Amino acid sequence: PMSSFRLLFKQTYGPGELDYEVFETGEMQSFDTLVLRARYNRSWIHWDDAGRLKSAYIREQLGADLQRDMGHLAVRTRYVHLYLNGMYWGMYLVQERPDANFLAAHLGGQPGDYDALNSGVVTDGDEEAWDDLIAHIQAGIASDEDYAWFGEHVELENYTDYMLLQLFLGNIDWPEKNYYAGRSRLEGGKFLHFMWDAELTMTTSTTDVIPDMQEGVPGQLFDALRTHDEYRLYFADRVHHFLFNDGLLTEDALTERWLALGATVEDLVVAESARWGDNVRDVRLDAEADLYTKEHFDYEIERTVDIYWPNRTGNVLEMFQGYELYPSLEAPEWKVCTDGTCDRQHGGELSSDQQLKLSGSGTAEVWYTLDGSDPREPGGALAEGALAYAGEFTPTSDSFTATARRRSSEGTWSASSVASFTRN
Repeated sequence: PMSSFRLLFKQTYGPGELDYEVFETGEMQSFDTLVLRARYNRSWIHWDDAGRLKSAYIREQLGADLQRDMGHLAVRTRYVHLYLNGMYWGMYLVQERPDANFLAAHLGGQPGDYDALNSGVVTDGDEEAWDDLIAHIQAGIASDEDYAWFGEHVELENYTDYMLLQLFLGNIDWPEKNYYAGRSRLEGGKFLHFMWDAELTMTTSTTDVIPDMQEGVPGQLFDALRTHDEYRLYFADRVHHFLFNDGLLTEDALTERWLALGATVEDLVVAESARWGDNVRDVRLDAEADLYTKEHFDYEIERTVDIYWPNRTGNVLEMFQGYELYPSLEAPEWKVCTDGTCDRQHGGELSSDQQLKLSGSGTAEVWYTLDGSDPREPGGALAEGALAYAGEFTPTSDSFTATARRRSSEGTWSASSVASFTRN
């Protein structure tokens, strides 16, 4: 009953674009399309009682915001009240649609410069490059050259972080659908992937969707890439970046973000309850259904904070290790020492009398660099210029990026620990 809508601005009807600050960024924006998302899954109008009880109304925005804060282009969102001919219709999420116009608006050029696909169906441009990608996925990765081809046609950091986010949130309504991808048709254009329709996420703290990767192009691509040693370690590096050292996907960071998002809609939810909270019980005459109110919303927000986030990061890390997507060899961690007292500090300011130290135990060697390079060469060899860690040391540069890995006696490498420091 609470349908989603798409707003189309076409010259046939009037102005060809909407020029308005829809998303509160402090600048004028132009749109030819906007989506009004009603949300069906995890909402109070869904047929399933268990799904209705998990209605927090902020999962979709959480996914988009996390992708943006990972450093990638992502759709912008904001909540609104919708009226149809004067009748209140509920709380909606206004959202950009990642089509060719979206790509041109954010990346430059004209819409005709881009291919865009919705769940594998072309919305703009053509399917030639997409079909070529699928053909290479089906052929698999048998060599370093095959792996390099994917890096030339798919933006690997964007794709890897997109996959990490989908797997971390446990999206059970994907990858066979609910994905957008696009690329510039100009020389060197690479496919980008965008979070979309992330309502069916965060079901349980043990949800594992990796077995579903045989379905959908994003999943099949992941299945192909994770057969290659270099990609598995690259994936592990991104895991370490976000799941350790107060990263975006750690419990405290996610709890803070979740509560802040919840606070943005807690008043809107009251109106949503008045409009739709009785729909299943009184309109569809399900006598077993609850009368949904803000108390149900508050319960889901609190359940996630008390049960889901405290367990999810650890469970996901264990899951990745089971699939050989994260090494069992622990990555070293950076510490800052003052007069022999050392505290973990992953980047930040150093005073002139402070030293750096790397944690580590066992017989594995620790290697590091201070110029932003990797101490490990592709293929596993020790990089030229890598420094053997032998204890506390005093950096001489005023600003530098430190990268460290552990290496076992068998030649296995840990994920990288990368931190940027500035001497004050």
